[in-house]
Amino acid sequence: MILFLFNFLFYFTKQQNNNLVGLGFVSDPFNFDYDVKSSKDNPIKFWGEIASKYIHWEKKFDEIYNEQDQSWFNNGLFNICFNCLDVHLNNPDIMNKYALIHDNPSKGLEEKITYSELYERVCEFSTALKSIGITKGDRVLIYMPNINQTAIAMLACSRIGAIHNVVYGGYPSYQLSKRIDQYKPKLLISSNFGLYHGSEILSFYGLISKSLELSNHQIENIIIYKRKDLLIDLNEPLPKGSLDWDTLIRDSTKNLKSIDRSYTLVEPNHPHYVLYSSGSTGNPKPIVTSSISSIIMFSYQSGPCLGIKFAQHNILSFSDFAWGSGHQFKCYAVLINGLTTIVHEGDTLTPNAGVIWSLVEKYKINGLFLGAKIGMLQKEDPQLEFIKKYDISSLNMIWGGGEKVKESLINFITKTGKPLHEIYACTECGVVSTNAYGSKPGMTGAILPGYNFQILDEKGEPVQNGKSGELAIKLPLPPNYCTNLDQDHQLYVEKYLSRYPGYFTIGDIASLHHDGKYINILSRRDDVVSINGAKWSMEPIEEILSLHPSIAECSAVVIKQPLQLDKTLGFVVLKSGQEHDIDKIEKESISLVKERIGSYYCFKGVVVVNKLPKNRNGKIIRSILSSISNNQKFEIPPTIENENDVMEIQKDFKSYNLKQK
Repeated sequence: MILFLFNFLFYFTKQQNNNLVGLGFVSDPFNFDYDVKSSKDNPIKFWGEIASKYIHWEKKFDEIYNEQDQSWFNNGLFNICFNCLDVHLNNPDIMNKYALIHDNPSKGLEEKITYSELYERVCEFSTALKSIGITKGDRVLIYMPNINQTAIAMLACSRIGAIHNVVYGGYPSYQLSKRIDQYKPKLLISSNFGLYHGSEILSFYGLISKSLELSNHQIENIIIYKRKDLLIDLNEPLPKGSLDWDTLIRDSTKNLKSIDRSYTLVEPNHPHYVLYSSGSTGNPKPIVTSSISSIIMFSYQSGPCLGIKFAQHNILSFSDFAWGSGHQFKCYAVLINGLTTIVHEGDTLTPNAGVIWSLVEKYKINGLFLGAKIGMLQKEDPQLEFIKKYDISSLNMIWGGGEKVKESLINFITKTGKPLHEIYACTECGVVSTNAYGSKPGMTGAILPGYNFQILDEKGEPVQNGKSGELAIKLPLPPNYCTNLDQDHQLYVEKYLSRYPGYFTIGDIASLHHDGKYINILSRRDDVVSINGAKWSMEPIEEILSLHPSIAECSAVVIKQPLQLDKTLGFVVLKSGQEHDIDKIEKESISLVKERIGSYYCFKGVVVVNKLPKNRNGKIIRSILSSISNNQKFEIPPTIENENDVMEIQKDFKSYNLKQK
């Protein structure tokens, strides 16, 4: 996925006032343009007022920013779970509404939990965690499906200051063992099974037991939640020494008569959670998100800036809990803003593409996060036939992101009659731009308040407005950025700080427009390749191929062959429900590329595949396609959605007659 960053402009002068400031520098009610201007006029005052307005502090910070150690909000103390739940205790309109609604359409499962009930369940489980010695700073690995109890586990960890890492339920044993050895958790929390691809039941018992055999790190305890919505005999033994979720709660709370409702205060730089990056351009990186970074992302960035706060009531996201967008749309951001999140379990398009719109109708969804799965929807239902069967009048906005939203997908979503709000974000800092507050044709979106990007050339020099280069942030970093990789600060320095001294970069190629108000993300630095001696991005080819009426999804690669000119090729997925003449599609695609961008790319044709290799959030893993095309060895990343897709692509490419191209 293209990851997108904010550059923060600091004004450090002797005359600058770094004392606490009263509210008024941040808009109320929210005004996007006002906040953008304020953040540029005085960024320290801006962030100080954001922290004062959007965060409940148990102990207020006495300094906004310390230039010497580059730390934010020194001596302040707060708790993220408190900001999600306890802040609503005196508001009956919120406490009596639903916080979480778990729904599995294929099995007809549903569990609704109000804010009041969620508060009690989180306090019960945090009491249970304390009873087995889990305290502030301890590491907890959460290996669960998309059910309400996953959010409860996350919130309980946050309540006591434990650091959580959420892993996809159903991760293969070998990959889970690697995560255990990398993360070194004190506790593993899991469920007995999950439901995948609609109604497929996957037992976790054997996966956990095998992963523990393979790993070197010794976990002290395992807690298993036994689902009550489906009673199934798994015919597998429980992982050795595991504790039962409900029994542990009963014993630790003395049958719910002695629940510890206290919460642990944490410093702004205290780690909240660790998330591993997508792995689409290499090995996943263990990104540490601090408590202050987390709460800024989920309160200010997600609430008013992204529009969650204005979605009114119900949010539906098809992102997994294990992704940053899952943390955001399925848990923290929704709860901080007092809304309801639908915890969908199962495949997005099973039994058909109507699942999405049926859930919108059923729960009167106001905000729908499709992310990178818009392309999958277009493939399965290119004419949006299923939407005609459902009432989606409640829907105010659709969020897309994860992959660059191409023109063909924008036109596709326009047919729904609902606005598409394109999001660009990265695990390192959260949301960085959106078109929700206006944009220009061809632009990715408007830059959020608080940031000022710089675009650098290969020598590290800023380029002119409208010119492309590498997206960079001049140090020091704003408070929502990660400042470390888990247990490996040297790798952090190598990945983010070494390319251009004095700047933070993650490898995105972009351009700024209209005096820096808008940004256009072009590609990843890794996607800029040499074609016969010239450097080109694959994004223009993909944009053009996506305009073909028969192509639903695509990805382009360069093929290098000894003693021959380099050539480029497209891997394409065709739309369902249509008759296709593949030879004709290939000829038209070649002609279209040549007509739009000339012959520089040496584009030679398309390989038709059933699916592109994607991670579980719908992001295309382009490195696999490049390796297959160039007959190179590769390792399938642990985040991949389906390893079988890779084997099918290898077969399709092998049968493709490249020599005649």
